[in-house]
Amino acid sequence: MEILKKVTDIDFNKLLDKGFNFFIFDFDNTINTWKEKEIPNKIIEIFEFLKKKNAKILILSNGKPRPLNYDIETIWLAKKPLPFKFKKYIVSNYGKKNNFKFAMIGDQIFTDMLFGLFIKAYLIKVNPIDTNHEFFVTKILRKFEKILLNFSKHML
Repeated sequence: MEILKKVTDIDFNKLLDKGFNFFIFDFDNTINTWKEKEIPNKIIEIFEFLKKKNAKILILSNGKPRPLNYDIETIWLAKKPLPFKFKKYIVSNYGKKNNFKFAMIGDQIFTDMLFGLFIKAYLIKVNPIDTNHEFFVTKILRKFEKILLNFSKHML
């Protein structure tokens, strides 16, 4: 698992060189703040770059459906960390057999990173954009994340 400050710190060229061809992004507090509808221009530039490299891109969010300012495949109410909606999407759009190598980018360990483990993705955890405005359950989980991250730093 890589831990970075923000999505724009990710070396997508390196990931593409390693064969990753399907990038899954969390939305809330990864791409933009909670409940926001805008995908920032810097993220759109990343999406455009990945598309030019023939990579697949998906936003996978536990958030409620909302219109976005950019046309991109999105699964709302995904119920992460459970992989069932995602697996159904993959099978219905690409069939049971595919050659995808997944990278999961998100800000939460107990939803995004755990989901990524379930689908055997490469994990990239970014810092949350804004922890002051979050779902109350997320605030509780963040406390456990902090303990886990501090513990893991001492173990490594």
